[in-house]
Amino acid sequence: IYDLVGFILKNENKKAIELYNNFTQNGMDAASLIPVIAAQIRLLYQVKRLYSGGKTNDEIAKILEFKSVYRVKYLISDGYYYSEEDLIKYLSHLADLDKNIKLGLVDPKVSLELFIAGKDM
Repeated sequence: IYDLVGFILKNENKKAIELYNNFTQNGMDAASLIPVIAAQIRLLYQVKRLYSGGKTNDEIAKILEFKSVYRVKYLISDGYYYSEEDLIKYLSHLADLDKNIKLGLVDPKVSLELFIAGKDM
């Protein structure tokens, strides 16, 4: 999932689609991937927000209840290239996608694939 989110955020669409197809071919439901992807993006946002607010890595790890400060370091380096606004945009879009799937308005597999490919952002 970490790789999938990284590919999505870096617009490495081909790699993201390949990984996504691997997940779905191995039995993962497309709709169940949305909260997992959103959770990882949310962590990036939270760490980025806390770090830009002047919190140290140790403070961030304590606030977010991480067992290791290395997770904070990884998320800081991973989130360096994305603005808070971009991360919020992704989270908002995933929330809309999740809602539309639950309402039966869109096909989960196709909709998430389009999201990953960046065609509906």
